Amino acid sequence: SAYVSNMVSVPNRASYPQTYSSAVYSPDGLQNYLIRSATFPVAGRNTTNVVNTNSTIALKPGLSMSSIPKDEAPDFATQVNFTIEQPLKGNSALRISWLWTHATNLDQEYFPNQPYSTIAWELKTGTKPPQGTTVGLPNYAATALGPYDNTVWGNNALYQRSGWSNDNQLQVNYQRLFHNGVAWQIFYDWSKPFRVGGNYFRDSFIRPAQDYVTSGQGTITEYPNEAPITAAVMPPARPSGIASYAYWHQLDVYQNYIIDTSVPMQDIQFNGLVDLPFGRGKHFLSGVNRWVNEVVGGWQLAGDGTMASQDFYVGNGNWGPNSPIRMYKTGHKVTDCRSGVCHPVYEWFNGYIPPSQLSSSGCTAVVSGLPSGWVPYSQPLDTNYNPTTPCGKAADKYYNTNDVQINLLDGSTDNQGYAPGPTSTTPWRKTLLQGPKNFVADLSVFKVFPITENTRLRFNMDTFNAFNVQGLNNPNGSDGTLGFVPQYSSSHNTPRQVQLTLRLEF
Repeated sequence: SAYVSNMVSVPNRASYPQTYSSAVYSPDGLQNYLIRSATFPVAGRNTTNVVNTNSTIALKPGLSMSSIPKDEAPDFATQVNFTIEQPLKGNSALRISWLWTHATNLDQEYFPNQPYSTIAWELKTGTKPPQGTTVGLPNYAATALGPYDNTVWGNNALYQRSGWSNDNQLQVNYQRLFHNGVAWQIFYDWSKPFRVGGNYFRDSFIRPAQDYVTSGQGTITEYPNEAPITAAVMPPARPSGIASYAYWHQLDVYQNYIIDTSVPMQDIQFNGLVDLPFGRGKHFLSGVNRWVNEVVGGWQLAGDGTMASQDFYVGNGNWGPNSPIRMYKTGHKVTDCRSGVCHPVYEWFNGYIPPSQLSSSGCTAVVSGLPSGWVPYSQPLDTNYNPTTPCGKAADKYYNTNDVQINLLDGSTDNQGYAPGPTSTTPWRKTLLQGPKNFVADLSVFKVFPITENTRLRFNMDTFNAFNVQGLNNPNGSDGTLGFVPQYSSSHNTPRQVQLTLRLEF
């Protein structure tokens, strides 16, 4: 189980730290004790009782406990399928299937005491985050931002079986059995897989609803030249009867229910086998003698391949003006000089490129040749770039940021990047776009040479990525560019590889 490793966490095990660079542990309560002291602890020589396990700071607050479920339910899957099959001419058949799968009890991590972000704390309380150093008090900096417990515990993790997945899939299969020297299969799959959890610690974390800013005492003032803040997409209201710290399903849906991009939405796979038309009884060289036939006859060609789609989520961290997404795919090349070396790229979609990096800025490290009418789909709050300033510098200090001013209750202000929640709350938070479709094929030419009744020699020439198709990776989800020149971008497929084998079977 993935949970076994958590048995070494608190409360099953905890460590006693000692660091003289911290005022909390320093004998005189000041930082950098080692610089000011003649006594230098050396492990194994003078470190006896260095750690005082009886002190109030031996086990500091802020411990993060990993809890496993009392009764761990197994993964459970339900599957429904329906197939229509029709035989056709030429020893072939067509099959069309619809498949639905639903899985439950997938593992997830829930962090009920995940600390507030700085901006969330300031907007909720109207004060700056606590900086206290006294252990056990609510203003102790190590624990103060926990929404549920702010004196003892840190960001605890609850490992639970709350995840699930759904997938609708259309499958089409056309198959021809081996007949007259030819056989093949071709498959087409269309899939729309949604998944929450089931990937251990890698994704689908659940954050508490308290970490989202819906009301508070701090206020926001935008800086000059900033666009109005785009309205946030906030979590649904908590159902009645559920504790403030408890998990609830609709919050999980809001945060994590998205399409799993690791599964292609469209996928075509094929394989086939062909007798090459050379040698006795074949179309070419049918009259050759036995010895020549041993060389030219009996060869077969086998192959397989796939063409699969890709998809990706667009960047969702900007809060300025929004425009409709426009897909250019490989239909528009631009010149990207931002690295200091100019090279062609595709502008796959109208991502965000800062004004200072556009050819109209008069700078050299820019992107030029953008489509007519190009406007980025999403922009930061401040895009006020003054072309009269030196390239790379902005007309104001908040250029190309989403910074805002937080007005606190004591009359002071603080600069923070706007983000009203621990997960994205912009309108683009779950926007999925189609990436390039990639093709790759493998071919094999082979022949079996009989030697005796029980002994054979087989020769193979296997070619992987036979047509040496480079393929394209997904574009940059923020600026929309996609590199395709090998020296500036990696290929999606591995290069062509040829393998020769000679195998004796007996």
